[in-house]
Amino acid sequence: MRKKTIAKVTGRAKDAAGQVSDAATDAAHRAAGQAASQAGSLLERAREEATALLERARDEAGTLLERTREEAAPVLVRARDEAGTLAERARDRARDETAPILAEARWRFGRVAAAARGERPPKRWPWLLGGLGVGMAAGAVAAAILHKRQHDKDEQWPTDDGQVPTARAGTEAGDGGISELRPGQGQS
Repeated sequence: MRKKTIAKVTGRAKDAAGQVSDAATDAAHRAAGQAASQAGSLLERAREEATALLERARDEAGTLLERTREEAAPVLVRARDEAGTLAERARDRARDETAPILAEARWRFGRVAAAARGERPPKRWPWLLGGLGVGMAAGAVAAAILHKRQHDKDEQWPTDDGQVPTARAGTEAGDGGISELRPGQGQS
């Protein structure tokens, strides 16, 4: 019996839910119709107002754009000139920085090409040693010359007999020169 009561209540609830659902659907359709009719008029009014606002904004934007072009023209010319100057500096700096690297690459490529042809590159050590030898020989010659000059200068002064050579060229002994002064003798 209890099952029959539950079945009756369940059936009544389903019927009531169906009626409520149908009523809600009808109400939603009516509301949608009313909203559509109201939305159409609101949409038309919004379109008219937006058109007026857009025309005014376009006119103001055109004026602002023209003024911006006039103000930006000198700035753009100056920026173009500065960019040209900076580009020239960058090109010169790049050339200065890459020149040694490029020269080294060319030299290495020349050596590789010579090796590919079967040629042997010139050795640097013989030239270095040759230059060092020439420098040492020149130094030895200069030292010998300086030694000879110093040795000759030392031989001009007191001789074995104790006489000092003359200070003036062409003076004879006894004619007033200082050619015959002996150590320990003073001038009289």
